[in-house]
Amino acid sequence: MTSSQGGIARDDPIQPVYPFQAVGAPIELYTGNISVDGAEPRSGRVFVDMAGDLEVRWLLTGSAPDFEPGTAVELGIMRPDIGWTTVPAQNYSSSGSGVIGDGTLGAADASCERVIVHFANLPSIFPFGSGRMVLSGAGWNLDLEGRADHPEILRELKQSLFFAVTHAASLRRADGASFKASEAAEAIEAFQLALSFALGRWIAPVAPVGFDGSGERVWEQWASWRCSPASGYLPWWSTGDGGDLQDFVRLLGETWS
Repeated sequence: MTSSQGGIARDDPIQPVYPFQAVGAPIELYTGNISVDGAEPRSGRVFVDMAGDLEVRWLLTGSAPDFEPGTAVELGIMRPDIGWTTVPAQNYSSSGSGVIGDGTLGAADASCERVIVHFANLPSIFPFGSGRMVLSGAGWNLDLEGRADHPEILRELKQSLFFAVTHAASLRRADGASFKASEAAEAIEAFQLALSFALGRWIAPVAPVGFDGSGERVWEQWASWRCSPASGYLPWWSTGDGGDLQDFVRLLGETWS
């Protein structure tokens, strides 16, 4: 079966939308023109700060007028795949830079068939290791797959306070039905809570991207997720038994619906 972002064969590797990077390297979400509060668009970028506190940051890279620091602003961005969209943000600099706390690209009721999620700071899960495992709960399936160089990345993470995407995941309805983007956002948060509770520390689902049945990108979430460093915490769940984690998520999922 031919691979594509929106409709790949389930046995094919799960491809992240944003390529795997080194520990602490930013995830570049957008590079192009940004309009601040309806002003003339200027060149800028949006990225996830993996060397800071995993916030989604924005900044203008072209010449800009003075901005008032400490104010709420609306960022206007044109995405060829989604179209013109605005996201709420905070501006911290007179030159135009700050944080996007929770921004949504695309409609909340956009119909999705599949959402790709990038999980940060997850350990290896044996016997699956860097292979794929499926977590199921409340009518959702989350196919979770570690990156090929996961052992090396995890060793670096345990010696660092930085972050890195360790797994790509594919979220679908268990019955294969389409779903609203807003429903996916709730499911992603539920899986985050389940995995974080099992590990005894926060892990983060970074930059979820939703695709419709034809493989077109229709939704994306830019949010500053809470995440903990990969070391210094004692999980109640042993990562040596992936079956225990599957059972826990399944049982917890019965309380979601």
